[in-house]
Amino acid sequence: MHLIAKSNQNTFITKEIIFTAKVYKICVASASGAMKEERIAQDMVACWNCQNGEAKEVIYLQVPQEMAPDVNVFLIDNFVDSLVIDAAIATGVNVAVFFLIFHDPRNTISSEIEAIEKLRERIQDSCVCIDYNGSSDFEQRFNEHLDSAAAI
Repeated sequence: MHLIAKSNQNTFITKEIIFTAKVYKICVASASGAMKEERIAQDMVACWNCQNGEAKEVIYLQVPQEMAPDVNVFLIDNFVDSLVIDAAIATGVNVAVFFLIFHDPRNTISSEIEAIEKLRERIQDSCVCIDYNGSSDFEQRFNEHLDSAAAI
């Protein structure tokens, strides 16, 4: 297997290895405007595979939602499309929803915040809900989630 991951410094890590691993299909998607975190998460999955795949005997294969992922990660910023989250939860697979806790009052209206809070209350018993406060906090919490999801 040849794993390639982009590091934070825009350099690439290449690792050529042979090992047996459980492959989990993972979909990382923004169910709102968290596009920066979506890209960070996709890069982190590749790095996680290089750094942990052999030792944990797990590899995450990034797929679109249409390919029935084993692990779904949704990112929520200041508005939400709950239909895709509800559909993923209904399949019974591992679902995590990351909620940005800071909302800039200059580009967020109160009804959007209320909708996000209602969604969280409705889904909190059906999936993993994780708060984050900015990109670096997201990176730490997302990495922790990948570690815990690998243990399923």
